Amino acid sequence: KNEFNWTVVHPDGFEYPLPFAKATDDRPTCYTFLPAEGRKVRLAVGHYWGFSVFEFAAGTKPVKVAKGVGHHGYVTSIAPARGGQMVVTGSNDQTVCVW
Repeated sequence: KNEFNWTVVHPDGFEYPLPFAKATDDRPTCYTFLPAEGRKVRLAVGHYWGFSVFEFAAGTKPVKVAKGVGHHGYVTSIAPARGGQMVVTGSNDQTVCVW
């Protein structure tokens, strides 16, 4: 595996690569889990210029359901806010964004 590919690994051993667009997202840099909606897991992953949110359930492949872009550098930190309804990101461009 390499720095441009991250994989979700289920405790039962299932592995699913996250669908990243190398040309626009570059590589994942940080991540956080968001509060679950029903039985689905939500994962927010920081990357170049922003972040992506993926949803998946046991036995299913991750699906990109949202993307936030607006930084002028790599996102170096990400955290859920307001009960998971918002995401806060920090970037090496010296900015903090609330999405």
